[in-house]
Amino acid sequence: MATVDIEHIMSELEEHAQTLRALSERLSSSDPEAAHTTQLIAHDLWELRKELGDER
Repeated sequence: MATVDIEHIMSELEEHAQTLRALSERLSSSDPEAAHTTQLIAHDLWELRKELGDER
């Protein structure tokens, strides 16, 4: 089994969450529902990152 670099995964999750938050802002005026859904996914990624950090 390959060793997993938790720090790298946490960094990637944070980067993806930031990208989704920015996309949500761009979508907010044209498609509020999509913006909200995107924000929820970003929050889920942030929560996952937080959980990984707590387990270290």
